[in-house]
Amino acid sequence: MSMDGHIQLALPLIGANQSLSSGVQGEIERQIIEQEGIKPESFKIQALPETSSKGELRTAVTPITDLTLEGISAHPDDLSKQKATLSFMLFRGSYATVVLGEMMKPQNLIQAGF
Repeated sequence: MSMDGHIQLALPLIGANQSLSSGVQGEIERQIIEQEGIKPESFKIQALPETSSKGELRTAVTPITDLTLEGISAHPDDLSKQKATLSFMLFRGSYATVVLGEMMKPQNLIQAGF
């Protein structure tokens, strides 16, 4: 449950101690893990234990709060030099790079070369 009392969809990040989901979702996870040859012990890195992953649940959709557009600057001769300054807050475990990637994604991905 989120801080505001709403239920959120969570997906497992597979790791050394993460249990698979139950039901159909667990069967899908199990099938992918088997196809990819993933073993729980693969997430324990003896040489660098701080990089090991125990596994956890992450929300599938990240709420963005306190979003503000602090300024836009245009460059008339070079579109690649235009910039916008944003500010926003995310829950712990969410990545600003993912949010910014979605915000900056071109409308036509094929035309943009993706």
